[in-house]
Amino acid sequence: MTLYHISPPALVIFDCDGVLVDSETPMHEELRDDLELRGLSLSFEDCISNFMGRSIEDVIATARRLGADLPDNWKSILYERVFERLRQGVDVIQGIPELVERLKRAGIRFCVASNGSEKKIQLMLSQHGLWDDFKDRCFSAHSIGAAKPDPALLRFALHAMQTPARHAVIIEDSPTGVQSAINAEVPCLIYDVQNAIPAAQASHGLKFASIAEISDHLFRDCQVR
Repeated sequence: MTLYHISPPALVIFDCDGVLVDSETPMHEELRDDLELRGLSLSFEDCISNFMGRSIEDVIATARRLGADLPDNWKSILYERVFERLRQGVDVIQGIPELVERLKRAGIRFCVASNGSEKKIQLMLSQHGLWDDFKDRCFSAHSIGAAKPDPALLRFALHAMQTPARHAVIIEDSPTGVQSAINAEVPCLIYDVQNAIPAAQASHGLKFASIAEISDHLFRDCQVR
């Protein structure tokens, strides 16, 4: 795959969990604790490895394959548990408010495309005054009917934002998200603080240790090949 994007790009697509807000830790802690009750004992690191960035349907299938005894209504049970934890507050990822403001000043369009529900995205972004910036450009797998790594979610966002893939860029932090970028042929900037991205996937994008580095990169000439 050979990808190129103009600098700065015409559109920046953000993943939500782990990119806009630091929700991966509380969500996976709740998931780990609930699965423990259902016969599946995993470390936090195992939860990240098996479930990070996955759709709820994939989480259910994987948990059952690993031995969890899940009731038919487990999705609702887990959502209620996770939402209660998220209502207690999640941190914004350092550098995100500054990057959003920089994009707004430059007139560069941006949106969020996430496997999470719009309700969850709104809950978390509202805690940091970011929902108003994203509410009219929020693309959820729950609403679209396609979840990463299926490229349909990103393609839907690109179409809605009237931007060709080669003129956009997405910021991702999970193997599932990076694979969706590869599948949709969208240049990918990888925020890999969990060291979760396999080398084969990482070769399709550029890795960064901070959002500040990504912000500076977005505003200078670059090629992703």
